[in-house]
Amino acid sequence: MQLPHPRALALVLTALLAACAPPADPDPTRIDTIILVSLDTTRADRIGGAFGNTRGLTPNLDAFAAGAVSFTNAWAVANLTSMSHGAVFTSRYPSEVGRPGGDFHLDGRAPTLAGILGVYGWQTAAFTSGGHLSRQFGLDRDFGWFQHTPFQGSMWHTVPAALTWQDSTRKPGPAFLFVHGYDAHTPYMAPAPFGRAYTDRAYAGTAGPDALATRLGSELIFGPHLFHAEGMLGFLVKRNRPRIWDAAARAAVEEEAAAVAKRRPGEVVSFTDADVAYVREVYDGAIAYQDAMFGELVEGLERRGVLAHAAIVVFGDHGESLGEHGRFGHGEWLGSEELHVPLLVRIPGGSGRAVAAPVSLLDVLPTVIELADATLPAQARGQSLLPWLQGATGPEHPTRFAEGNLGQQTVLDAAGQLLVEGIRPESTWYSDIIGNADLAGPAFRGEGAAADVSSRAAYRTALLAWHDTMDRPSFAEPASKEAVEEMKKNGYFTP
Repeated sequence: MQLPHPRALALVLTALLAACAPPADPDPTRIDTIILVSLDTTRADRIGGAFGNTRGLTPNLDAFAAGAVSFTNAWAVANLTSMSHGAVFTSRYPSEVGRPGGDFHLDGRAPTLAGILGVYGWQTAAFTSGGHLSRQFGLDRDFGWFQHTPFQGSMWHTVPAALTWQDSTRKPGPAFLFVHGYDAHTPYMAPAPFGRAYTDRAYAGTAGPDALATRLGSELIFGPHLFHAEGMLGFLVKRNRPRIWDAAARAAVEEEAAAVAKRRPGEVVSFTDADVAYVREVYDGAIAYQDAMFGELVEGLERRGVLAHAAIVVFGDHGESLGEHGRFGHGEWLGSEELHVPLLVRIPGGSGRAVAAPVSLLDVLPTVIELADATLPAQARGQSLLPWLQGATGPEHPTRFAEGNLGQQTVLDAAGQLLVEGIRPESTWYSDIIGNADLAGPAFRGEGAAADVSSRAAYRTALLAWHDTMDRPSFAEPASKEAVEEMKKNGYFTP
């Protein structure tokens, strides 16, 4: 019997393999799922790759970045979770869509990302970790499915819920998912082995695990002191803080804290450089845990066949002060520690790229709207980043503005920054008072060029011009009293 020619066998085998192989994807760039992943309280400098961190904290985000565009110069427009997400969901500044502060509540009249996509037939679902992203703050508006934890939770809670929704609730057709976690938020102490994975095991100082594992976490730290007594820090701050939170006000709190420390040993204790380092290292452990949860989400989407046609936007809603200028936590300062955040965007068929142009979280909504082939609301402040995603040159924000939890506003550019406080931005007298205030006075603080009083005039002009373009209606719907009380229990000195 004559055996077939080897070449003939090869041709037959090739044909059989081709017949068994899945059909070629007719449109590899198709998008049928859009996912926003919010990494609460995440600083840009803790991410690897183009963001520059070399400690290996974020292997999953770094792998994701290999096929995504990393915007290394992205900025939040607020330093509080509810305000920042209100801006992301509307592409408008927080004071245009709610009353700035701890009781921010998203106004029912502002078009939202979920609402717009819903009009175009997209299923919309949100999985949040409670806190300032619970229903009581109005951020559930227009989502067809909204699920939040009854406490400040983790992506450990929201990722499985999102994947379960994908398995059992999602119907055929395009879908928009929002997934959020407080993993990098105070008290930082992540489950083992992440919690102390990056700390000095020989450390035995003031900021030990027992201190950081409390409900308030690092918000018990003020300058060179750690407050063990619950409520004491809030009491001292409220008693000493004037309308303007200047250096004299901080000095008054610190002086009183030192006096209390002598009268009540153990309740207010000194905080050393080694203690600061420990807090930062525990924060790094929380970042690593958050990255592991993000990896679970990506792997789960891939197993379900969703990843290939998913556009994914990953962002930090705001950063965190970790001892810079004596500050810890967020909500008090509008410096780079609390505003410079990671932003990564991956689209099907895209490739990895780093973009150093300054962009804003206001650009998230316009980008998603264009990816979904929907129409952008006329009120949107941001611009679509799609040109950057397609390898071209896209929009940027060389001058950026932000609003604070405590009524501050800031303008910053590559040269410096000017922050103003002491009068709430919604005041009808704001422009007149700020326009005539002493640039060397306590209401104005700056970094970089703006720290020089002679350089501040241009920043004030930009700030006032921006302020005069804002549409700030009178908002009568703050968050509920129950929501505010819940946030107080979680360590927020909410008005």
